[in-house]
Amino acid sequence: MDINAHLLQTLNHGPLKASIGDDGKVVVTVEFPTDDQGYTERACGAVDCEPKLFKIRGDIPKTEGRRCPYCGQQGDSNSFATVDQVRYAREKVEREAHAALSDVVHRTLVDGLRLDSHGRRRIGSGMFSMGLSVTRQRQVQPEVQLPKSERPRRDVKCGKCGIDHIVFGLATWCHSCGDDIFDDHVRAELRDIGKLLQDCVARRQENGERLYARQAENVLEDLVSAWEAGLRYLLQRHLLAKSKTRAETNAFIQKTIRNQLQGIERSAEVVREHLGIEIFANVDPVDVARAGKMFAARHTVTHCLGVTDEKFVTSSGSGHVGRELELDPEDLRWLAGSVQGWLLGAWSGAFPKPEVGRATYGETQP
Repeated sequence: MDINAHLLQTLNHGPLKASIGDDGKVVVTVEFPTDDQGYTERACGAVDCEPKLFKIRGDIPKTEGRRCPYCGQQGDSNSFATVDQVRYAREKVEREAHAALSDVVHRTLVDGLRLDSHGRRRIGSGMFSMGLSVTRQRQVQPEVQLPKSERPRRDVKCGKCGIDHIVFGLATWCHSCGDDIFDDHVRAELRDIGKLLQDCVARRQENGERLYARQAENVLEDLVSAWEAGLRYLLQRHLLAKSKTRAETNAFIQKTIRNQLQGIERSAEVVREHLGIEIFANVDPVDVARAGKMFAARHTVTHCLGVTDEKFVTSSGSGHVGRELELDPEDLRWLAGSVQGWLLGAWSGAFPKPEVGRATYGETQP
């Protein structure tokens, strides 16, 4: 066996699982370590993609392509390696190759010189004898430092292929199957807000009315923020699809849209103007007005510690100046369901899918 074949065999039996590829080059496999929950970190390589970083968990077929959840860029699994994973892979290969080469050289010398199991051989006898020996001094290689790992906050499972994702903020595509799963992200966000509401209601008597009020106010703020973030994301996606750069899109959102999506009526006008759809086309005007009053209460929560001011009383047409808001859990549950349903309606209207069967749009409860 020649030294190259010997080296390949040694590498093949090690952690790199070396083999010869179709182009005749040596192919090695480096398994990236997962975090304590079994997630592997991934990152998009597109220059203008942000926030780039996400995590995945699950069995993804080796033959499938990959897609960035944020910008949709496609590629193979190697193209989504993080900078630190590339460093880890390079150092891992260097370490294993060094150890394998050391093994091969030692074994080649032993075999070539026909040494015994102790690495020795005596040639001749009496006055004309010679001893051969090979002593191997192993160099202790330092362990390769594991890749650094961050922890995005939003957990989402693809409704089509079942792959678990963790992302920063809202995203669109499944990394594994490439399906548009914006609806899964919205449902996950509203489900978390629903759990916060459920918790504060369950502990209302224990914590007292003042703490319940603050927690309920936080739920309201989260619902308005989810609405604003969801519509902003759809606007960004629409502009990017029209060949706008990410920088142009961000500038438009910051300078033109600003905080216009924090109000029900104004957000409907913005979506009508830029996406060409009517969010509330099939919604009872009474429900739109009800949601508008609750959205208006966010100003009181954010700027007045939940104490109503003249602006709120004027805009809502009810209440008294200087009183604290009273947020009914049933109203918040209704608003959560409405926000989810209306966001999914805006999504399906702006980016209709060719396939049929999204009957879950009517399921508005988080």
